[in-house]
Amino acid sequence: MNKQFPEYTTTMHKYLSNTELIDKVYNSLSRGIPVPFEWGSAV
Repeated sequence: MNKQFPEYTTTMHKYLSNTELIDKVYNSLSRGIPVPFEWGSAV
């Protein structure tokens, strides 16, 4: 991610609940910060 968005500092958050993820995305977007993310699931 850092190579794709060198002008931003990216942070990896693991194992967030749905509410925590939505809160973090909303807070970043409300400040005008783009939110790239990768989604994965355990099988």
